Amino acid sequence: MDVIVNSTQEELEHPGAIILDYHKCMRWAKEVMTRPDYTMEPDVIPLTMLVFDDMEIKEDTWKTMGEGVLHLMARIDMTLTLRTGHSIVWRNPETSIYPKYHANIVDLMVEMGMFSKETGGLNVSNSVMS
Repeated sequence: MDVIVNSTQEELEHPGAIILDYHKCMRWAKEVMTRPDYTMEPDVIPLTMLVFDDMEIKEDTWKTMGEGVLHLMARIDMTLTLRTGHSIVWRNPETSIYPKYHANIVDLMVEMGMFSKETGGLNVSNSVMS
């Protein structure tokens, strides 16, 4: 899986890639993740709590959290759901997230394998950053 993170002001072209932006993630959160028959990927809540490290997010309370939490949970869930064989672009992952949590998004990306923990750099086999 290639994950491309794009937080620039430019609209970069990513032919054939699945673009995950704020609006697509919010639709996923509201229309898919809230269905009674939908099972969220099991790592979504722990991975979300890496970013929102001072919040308690639980199975029975996440639906009442703010848009920043819902948006990020949906972004993680979609990435984990679509991970095989697709290039995925995370466009502006910081959207709707309070600035104090922005730095924690990098921790999330490291945990998800987008960066190498050993070298502190990009894990080229798993991701491309533009």
